Amino acid sequence: MKLPFVALAAVAFCGMAAAADPQLMNLVMPDAKVLAGINVQQAKASPFGQYLLSQAQSNDTGLQELIGATGFDPRRDLSEVLFASTGRPGNHQGLAVVRGNFDVARILQAARNKGQTPQLYQGVQILNNPDNSQSLAFLDGTLAVAGNAGFVRGAIDRRTAPAALDPVLVAKANGLSVTQSAWFVSLVPGAGMHAPLPPDNPAGAQANVLQKIQQASGGVLFGPNVLLTAEAVAATSQDATALADVIRFVASMAQYQARQNNTQVPADLLQNLDVKTAANITTVSLSIPEDRLEQLVHNPPHGAGPRHRQVERQ
Repeated sequence: MKLPFVALAAVAFCGMAAAADPQLMNLVMPDAKVLAGINVQQAKASPFGQYLLSQAQSNDTGLQELIGATGFDPRRDLSEVLFASTGRPGNHQGLAVVRGNFDVARILQAARNKGQTPQLYQGVQILNNPDNSQSLAFLDGTLAVAGNAGFVRGAIDRRTAPAALDPVLVAKANGLSVTQSAWFVSLVPGAGMHAPLPPDNPAGAQANVLQKIQQASGGVLFGPNVLLTAEAVAATSQDATALADVIRFVASMAQYQARQNNTQVPADLLQNLDVKTAANITTVSLSIPEDRLEQLVHNPPHGAGPRHRQVERQ
């Protein structure tokens, strides 16, 4: 069983959002600085969610093997996913907390049939990868945690003693989770993401502007138009303006390249990009008609322009 599968499957089926499940939040490590959430419960209410579900082929061998061995069908059994990370430079490990329906005994038996031996920790059976760096554990039939082995054990410990998270992180996450289908919040300053590039580096000016970001957040909302939004808080108003200029420049270059390559659909979509600044905050929004997004997913550009073929729903 591959640990990343749960996370990847969840991304495909997010629908209209509800408030982040507080039980999931209680399992997150106290030093988390990055949160991202996906609500899967109402996927079929979203036109784009329905389209993505229609593309999940029932004859997919890997999916059918997973369902047959474990009884777990991500298209049906996932409800909500919360991702958390400390955001430390050079450390890309994190924790995924998953709400769904799990036949735990059957899943554990399937793991044993594959040669894995679950380990018992605080009354919870844990599945580990070969070097014991990554773990998967089911706290009950509706709740699973996966990711860095230490984070998973910490989440198990926090079942009865939740740790307090950064209140700014929690407030942002709660606000976005009730308005977005999928969302993220990061309190990691841009300066901690990478070292400054030399001024003579062609990408140096643009990359170094990103270092001035103090925190960022955003989300995607599915509907007749798929709306992507993001907000970045910079150190000063001048930094916010510089960031907005970089975003506009990158979008302009992407449009130019798309037209040069005769990929008109991405070029047209970027015309809807809206970039604004207010004091030290830069906001970005992009509205994409749902049917155009389906078209782009169905016929990704390969340098010859999209094929305008009607997409049939199953």
